[in-house]
Amino acid sequence: MVALGQIIREPLLSAYPLVNLHPSLLPRWRGAAPVERAIIAGDCETGVAVIALAAELDAGPILAERRFPIGARDDAADVRARALELGVPLLERALLDGPQPRPQSETGITYAHKIERDDRSLDWTRPAAELDRVVRALSPHIGGRCLIDDRPFVIWEARPLDDGPAPGAVAPPFTIGCGRGALEVIELQPAGKRRMSSEEYLRGVRSPPQTAT
Repeated sequence: MVALGQIIREPLLSAYPLVNLHPSLLPRWRGAAPVERAIIAGDCETGVAVIALAAELDAGPILAERRFPIGARDDAADVRARALELGVPLLERALLDGPQPRPQSETGITYAHKIERDDRSLDWTRPAAELDRVVRALSPHIGGRCLIDDRPFVIWEARPLDDGPAPGAVAPPFTIGCGRGALEVIELQPAGKRRMSSEEYLRGVRSPPQTAT
């Protein structure tokens, strides 16, 4: 099973040998959003594991595992693609070779809770590095959210800078001040419009943006 999104319960759980492909270094980031949570937390490494299903969420013994780095500019799509690339051979090995399972560690357990509405909100009092991780974790599927001049926007791509304007202030060309550093907006989506580059957006407005909240 891959990305099923449901918990298998008895009697089905014991009726068949079931395995699951999970994109994290278990027991870290058990649960619904392991890729997003790893990026948001600033993990420099993650992995993919094949586990036998158990009654507890993502807690089954590990049949095969591969580790890989999370790049400084990787978004969720990059990490998922790498996990799939490495995970397919692992899944094949688990199904054909039947490797000896090993129990997961009882230490280091964390849960990757489902991404909620508040997780998407960009708080400009936070450091730019943190907001950059949120944007990358939520791209390209749902994006980070904010208001710019009181209008809703989704931020799809950005780049952290060491310096910039005051938190929430927007400086040309499209740099938003943070609690520490600033975030240069590269790709965004105004409410009711399509995704576009910041340059394309600025060409279509009469006056440059002023504030972000």
